[in-house]
Amino acid sequence: MSDRTESIVQILNTRNRTSHATNVVESDNIDPSANDDYTPFALGRVSSRPQMMLVLKKCTGEVTAYAYSLLTKVHSVDPSKGFTLTFGDTKIQIDGDNLSQLFTYVCQHKAAEIVEVDRTVLMRGDAECKVTHIRAATTSSKHSV
Repeated sequence: MSDRTESIVQILNTRNRTSHATNVVESDNIDPSANDDYTPFALGRVSSRPQMMLVLKKCTGEVTAYAYSLLTKVHSVDPSKGFTLTFGDTKIQIDGDNLSQLFTYVCQHKAAEIVEVDRTVLMRGDAECKVTHIRAATTSSKHSV
């Protein structure tokens, strides 16, 4: 392959023209401040392509991202009530209500974020899908993360 910069620029320009021609909504184009309502999984940012990382946002403001490539197991007895994600030696328990769609998105590596509900939304009870708890624990040390 040639090392000429013109060929790389041409490839990138061609790729940009074809991506603008399609009607795919990219997750970067969504302004999170535009919607103050609770959304359990990423303001609807579910891509048609697999995501690289899964971001977990707790109601306290703590944010942790895990590479989907490290996800080795998703376990659930009842996907609508919760499930456990295994990323290497870290197990993350996701609990809530009506989580079946989120479970499916995570299994397909298509959910960009999982957002824990805060108390005000939980008391209102108006959200159909609610992530009530996100708990992480390292299996080697058995301490909560």
